[in-house]
Amino acid sequence: MVIEMLFLFAIAVAVVEAMLSHKWNLPYFRSGLPVYRQSRQAAVAPLPTMDATELESLMGDSKKYPRLMFRQVDGDFLVFREAFLPSSFSFKYTGIGWYQPAMHGNLTIDPTRSRIEVIGRLNWSHLALIPAFAVALVSWSLEPASIWFIMVMLGVFSVIYVVPLAFTYLIQRKLFARVADVAAEHVNAA
Repeated sequence: MVIEMLFLFAIAVAVVEAMLSHKWNLPYFRSGLPVYRQSRQAAVAPLPTMDATELESLMGDSKKYPRLMFRQVDGDFLVFREAFLPSSFSFKYTGIGWYQPAMHGNLTIDPTRSRIEVIGRLNWSHLALIPAFAVALVSWSLEPASIWFIMVMLGVFSVIYVVPLAFTYLIQRKLFARVADVAAEHVNAA
């Protein structure tokens, strides 16, 4: 019963997270475990402010990666996420398949140090699944002759969760690095 409750909790977290992300909730975008960080030094000082719609336009559309949406928080701070596909429950399609985003992003422009920084924060839904899988593995390990079952379940967990999450992270890592590059090119051209 505990395992089922933890998985239901993880689903509830994913639903709440989708709503907060869709509504551009600032506390949501400022939270999450930072799992990606990329900085670029700008060649000009002082740095111009970055406009969210302009950055969206500069990022353009890609057939390989999903479109990013940006929201201006203040002149030096933007948040971003991948655009929602209305019928996909937030799963994104790339040229190589569907995935659920692993991160949401922050873009900070530090005019005093002429620095642009992109931070990718792990989505809450992924953090919420960890206790569910951990409790499931512990409870299964208490069963007699369960070592083979645990090994099989670890394999299944890796195939259905860890490998796709790593794949998603690598896709988003390239996308977030592109945000840093495009933002740096934009301010250096100003």
